Amino acid sequence: VLEAFCNFYQAYYGHIMGAKMERDMRAEIFEHYQTIDGLVNCAGINKALPLLEIGMADFNHVVDVNFKGIVHCCKAAGTYMLPAHKGRIVNVSSLSALQGKAKYTAYSASKAAINGFTRALSTEWCAQGINVNVLSPGLVVTDINRATVMANPDGYRRRIEAIPRGVPGRVEWLVGPVVMLLSPGSVHLTGQVICVDGGISTGDTFVMDKKQ
Repeated sequence: VLEAFCNFYQAYYGHIMGAKMERDMRAEIFEHYQTIDGLVNCAGINKALPLLEIGMADFNHVVDVNFKGIVHCCKAAGTYMLPAHKGRIVNVSSLSALQGKAKYTAYSASKAAINGFTRALSTEWCAQGINVNVLSPGLVVTDINRATVMANPDGYRRRIEAIPRGVPGRVEWLVGPVVMLLSPGSVHLTGQVICVDGGISTGDTFVMDKKQ
């Protein structure tokens, strides 16, 4: 996706849960570019099990990666954004933060935490010129859910039928909203949850059959 939208990019690697590594990585980026203008947090994992079957170690791991990892990254980026009085942060959440789903208690809780954290942080930092928003995708087939989708094609079909646009999301369709949220055009936009989901968060295609 990056190669399709920009002529140059540089990758830096760090463990999402390693606070020291995140700080070191941000310092490396700042040393190279002398600024950190934007941050997109999109790491995520899932452990789809009924609540009585998922162990607390697995539950905590999902929350640690999906939510606490974002906290680490925001703290690291804020170290440079706050003195500069400018910055854009986009935290990627999920439709699962807004709609419940069986066996997704850990995942849904971690994504809902992102929404609440973003609203609070946006209020805390907006006066310093830093906007913090949420991008909330709907159904997009990625490594995190591909096996589940392939194992249940009928369920996948029904989910697509419920989307008002009638098609699942695609990763490249998230690029435009992210670019907008990182751009100067989003100067007065902060603390918001932007749903990119084909309309499923506003309603579905089900119509009650009126026939007797």
